[in-house]
Amino acid sequence: MNKLQKHLQSIRDIINSPRITTFIQIGSNVGDKYIFDLIIEKKINLVIFIDANINALQECKKNQENYFLNKKITWDIKFDYINCAISNINAPKINLNIPTGHTNSAHGSIFEDFPTLNTKKGFESIEVDNFSINDIFNEYKLKVIDYLFVDVEGCDKGIVNSLRLDNNLILNLKFEFAHWEGWQGYDSPNLRNVIFVLLMNKYKVYQSSATDISADRILNWKENYKE
Repeated sequence: MNKLQKHLQSIRDIINSPRITTFIQIGSNVGDKYIFDLIIEKKINLVIFIDANINALQECKKNQENYFLNKKITWDIKFDYINCAISNINAPKINLNIPTGHTNSAHGSIFEDFPTLNTKKGFESIEVDNFSINDIFNEYKLKVIDYLFVDVEGCDKGIVNSLRLDNNLILNLKFEFAHWEGWQGYDSPNLRNVIFVLLMNKYKVYQSSATDISADRILNWKENYKE
């Protein structure tokens, strides 16, 4: 068995061993039914919803509780809600800008010049705690993350670039790419570099929506290789 085979085998051993399955959504806003459906379908054990907008996060909690109220849950499951910003900016606090009059807006951003904030009514700023994605992984002592979804209005680029793929095994990654260079995410050289890095780390990378990139970790390289 060569070095690559040993590495892939060690990954498969981790995945196949008894462990807590994890779903993390950064920028959960008020919650989405398709996310709740996925949690049930995959029988996720630990669900972490993160949003810098406390009002949206509280609404997400209500929507999650209502959705799961009459569902038959036959496995251990825990929901955590974290009110903070996640970014690659080295600061304990950061301002979140929320479009005026839209308390639960999904377009709040830490960037004042973010495109969707340029409305006639302007925006309101609130100070929130700020952490890196690696702070979250370390806090929960996570080495394997089954699902990591990122949609944070301009911070996606910094978060994805700060992922340590050699330290944390992320099985399924989804992130918004449309705002990586203002509205020019489609032409971002940095995005192309990230895609290349994911490919070289044995991910199947594809555009899963008009604004999202998904990357699924290939655990059996031979079965996914076609001449």
